[in-house]
Amino acid sequence: MILYFHEIVWPYVCVFDIEHDSGKVFQFSGLMFKRVGDGLYQLCRNVNIYTQIEISKFISKFTGISQGFLNHYGQSLVEVIETFNEFRDGIPLDDILFVSHGAHQDIKMLIDNEFPMDGAHYICTHGMAKQILKRAEHLTLGDIAEESGYLFPAHNAYNDALATAFILSYLLKKKGENDDE
Repeated sequence: MILYFHEIVWPYVCVFDIEHDSGKVFQFSGLMFKRVGDGLYQLCRNVNIYTQIEISKFISKFTGISQGFLNHYGQSLVEVIETFNEFRDGIPLDDILFVSHGAHQDIKMLIDNEFPMDGAHYICTHGMAKQILKRAEHLTLGDIAEESGYLFPAHNAYNDALATAFILSYLLKKKGENDDE
C-alpha cells in the first residue's frame, strides 16, 4: 500500500491506534510507512498485538474483543514491549513521526504502559481535522473517514489505524487545497 502524505518529510510515519481499559493498553496496532518519494509512503510493516489483562464487560462489548480472546492470544507486557521494539526494527525514534486520532492521549497512555515513547514526535489527526476542516463538531474518526469515502468497522485498533492512515492522507490533501485558495 502506498499513500500520499502531502508535506510530510519524515523518513518513517507510524500510524497507530490503541484500545485500553482503566489506563491499561490491551491492543496496539501500528502501520509503519517508509518514505519512497516526495510525499509518497509505502507500508513496510505492521503489527497488531494484545496484552493479557482483565477488561470490563463494557469494553469487551464496545470493542468486540472478549476476555477469552485476550487470555488466549494476549502477551505479557514485557512480550508486548519486545514485539513493539521488533516492529520499530532499530529505526531511531527521531526518524519516526507517530500519528493517531487523539495522539496526545495515546502517546501518554503508551508511556504510562512502559512503551519506549519518551520524546516521540507525533501529530494528531483530530487536531488537524479541527483546523483543516474548520469545524468543532463531527470530528470522530468515523465521521472524517466517512467524509473521505473510507468506511470501516470502528473500535478495533487495527481497523482504526488503517482509517487513520487514510484520513491523514485525506486531511493533508485538503490542507494543500486550502493553501492553494
